[in-house]
Amino acid sequence: TYSHGSGDPSFRGALGGSAFGLILLFGATAMLWFNEASAVAASSGLLEARSHYAAGTGGITHVTGQLKGTQGGVRDSDHGVEASSSMWLERTPEVYQWKEVEHTTTRKVGHRRDVSETTKTYKYDKVWSASAIDSRDFKAPRGGRHNPPFSEALHTAGRELGRPFDSARWSQPVTLQGLSLGPALLSQAEVPAAAGAPVYAPGRRCDAVARGGGEPDVGCARLTWRHAPLGTQVSALGQRTAAGALVPWRARGGGGGGTSGGYELGLLMRGVHGAEEMFAAAASTNAAWKWGLRAAGAPAAWRIAAACACAACACAAHAA
Repeated sequence: TYSHGSGDPSFRGALGGSAFGLILLFGATAMLWFNEASAVAASSGLLEARSHYAAGTGGITHVTGQLKGTQGGVRDSDHGVEASSSMWLERTPEVYQWKEVEHTTTRKVGHRRDVSETTKTYKYDKVWSASAIDSRDFKAPRGGRHNPPFSEALHTAGRELGRPFDSARWSQPVTLQGLSLGPALLSQAEVPAAAGAPVYAPGRRCDAVARGGGEPDVGCARLTWRHAPLGTQVSALGQRTAAGALVPWRARGGGGGGTSGGYELGLLMRGVHGAEEMFAAAASTNAAWKWGLRAAGAPAAWRIAAACACAACACAAHAA
C-alpha cells in the first residue's frame, strides 16, 4: 500500500508537526519531572527505613528462613493433580488454534522521499492458546485456516471427559518464621513451574498427541497445570504487624508527608541475605529505574525540541 502526505510540506506540515511536537515535549518533560520526584521520594524513604531499622523503631523487620505452607499443599481434586510444597496451583485450559503473525516493512520512495511504501506479509502458525483467536479476522483466510469456537471446544471437552474443563486456582497461606506473608511479598519469590502431565480431551482431534508424539488437529483442547514451589531459604525485609504478618513498610515522611511520603519497602529474595545487602539491593533497583527513565526521557525531549525549532524556522521562512 502507498500513502502520500498532502498540503504544503514547508508550512502546513511544519506547523502541524510543530504543534504535535510541543505536545510530546510537554509529555516528556512531565515524565522527567515525575521521575525525579519519585527518585527523591525513594531515596528519602530508604534513608528513613535504614534509620528506623538501626534504631529498632518503625516495625521494620529482617527475617531469614524457609517458606512454609500452613495446609501442607494444594490439590486439584477434580483431576487428581497435587503440589505438596507449593504456594499455589493453577489449572489452565488451552485450545490448539491457528495464529496470524504480521510483519511490516516500510521504506521511503519517490524523488523527494516523501512517499512511504509499506509492505505487510502474513504468516500462519498452529499454537496452543489459553484465549480465543478469531480466524475471521485473518487477512488471508483461505487455505482452511479456521478456528472452531473456543468456548465450544472447552464445553465439548468437559462433557466428553466428565470432569471440569475450565480455569481454576488453589492457594494456601504461607508463613516465614511464623509470620504470615501477603501476595505483595510472596509474588517476589514465585518461580512458576509445570505440574503434572497435560490432560487432552477425548476425540479424534487429540488422538495423535494423546497417543504420544503426534500433532493434534486444530480444535483439540487440553488442560495444563502450573505451581509455585515454596523453595528453600529466603530473606525478607518489611514491617511486622501486631497481627503477626509481614507487609511492605510505608514511609511517613516525617509525619507531614515529606519527600519520602508514600514510599514502600517490602523485599523478599531467595537465599540468605543480610539486611544491609537487601537495603543495597533496593537502592540499586531504584537507581536503575531512575536512570532508565532519564535515558528514555531526556534524549526524547531534546530531539523533540530540535524538531520544533526546525519546524518554526520553516514556518518563518514560508511567512517571509
